[in-house]
Amino acid sequence: MRSDYVVIQLENIVIIEDLDRGNKSVTNDIQEIIDELELRGTDKTLVYRDSMGMWSCVNVLEHGTPLFLPVHAVGSIRTSKQVREGAGI
Repeated sequence: MRSDYVVIQLENIVIIEDLDRGNKSVTNDIQEIIDELELRGTDKTLVYRDSMGMWSCVNVLEHGTPLFLPVHAVGSIRTSKQVREGAGI
């Protein structure tokens, strides 16, 4: 089963929140999400909240491979509302 998530797309950032409905997690489904959102070959960065409530960051490399990065700046953020506020939306 595919993951259940909500997406907010900005110019160079895509924010994804895992809805944690018992299906595959966003972390484990990230390759399919990249394909679904057509992010291959873009310079967009994914910021996502996983099923454990922790925020992570993924850069999509040119060939589509996800590069997981630590998120020191948003590590204490717990809600999508806080991420949107931090992004100025």
